[in-house]
Amino acid sequence: MRNTELEKLDGLVGRWTTTLSDAWFLEPQGTTVAGMTTIEWLGESFLVVRSELGGGRHVHSEMRLILGAVTRTTGSSPSITTTAASAASTP
Repeated sequence: MRNTELEKLDGLVGRWTTTLSDAWFLEPQGTTVAGMTTIEWLGESFLVVRSELGGGRHVHSEMRLILGAVTRTTGSSPSITTTAASAASTP
């Protein structure tokens, strides 16, 4: 059964065109970097977010996130634990 809290993010699942802008490390000011982001389900309890940025005169960069929530019932009240892990690389 799919996690009901993460189910609220189902509208984000798909492939998206992304743009990085206004970042302090981009020079000169006003520089933008195009990229693509893919969001997909991993089983029923996790979302995987993969972003790739770069091209042209910018160094290629990747980022991966795994987002999940596990609902546990402790006594009479449920608790939710959210997990996030990330990795970034710049070849």
